[in-house]
Amino acid sequence: MVRESVTGATKRIDTFEQFERVMKAVTGSTSETNKALDKTNEIVTGTGYTLDGAAQAVQNFVTRGSTVDKATKYVEAWGGCRSLLW
Repeated sequence: MVRESVTGATKRIDTFEQFERVMKAVTGSTSETNKALDKTNEIVTGTGYTLDGAAQAVQNFVTRGSTVDKATKYVEAWGGCRSLLW
């Protein structure tokens, strides 16, 4: 169980480091990167969704041409729809 916890924590750290690198490269802005992470954190707070999973989704949208604002809105909308299904 400890090994799984450490592996999970390491995976989350890797996700956040990659998020920061990719988002800075794509947006060219540290403030946009921080804005995206802050908004993503707001989206998942109080839900069953993980921050690292939502951050990966936002990053995925942005690397495919979406703006940070649209990407976070997509993830927020998806989370809202999912909560209605559960």
